[in-house]
Amino acid sequence: MLLRHKGYKVISASNGAEALSKFSEHQAEIGLVITDFSMPVMDGPALIKAIRQISPSVGIVLCTGMEMQDTCDEISGLDINGTIFKPFSASALAETVSEHIG
Repeated sequence: MLLRHKGYKVISASNGAEALSKFSEHQAEIGLVITDFSMPVMDGPALIKAIRQISPSVGIVLCTGMEMQDTCDEISGLDINGTIFKPFSASALAETVSEHIG
């Protein structure tokens, strides 16, 4: 709701596989993907790798509740533009999106 209020068009998905399907369908409209690290069906790292196959240049921000050191080890090989750690504030989310939107 916050991002819609800020004027962004938001396409949401309930799991990684649905997110990949929606990304494939709407990729021309998408300037930034925000994904969680842990999701049902397809996790964030798998989604990121699949999206990079389709669109190497789209911005990707990874959300995670993991400790920073654990996250750094897990995401070091992923091609992402930013990370936002949970819990995060509405202003932190808005700032992150503004910073990384393509």
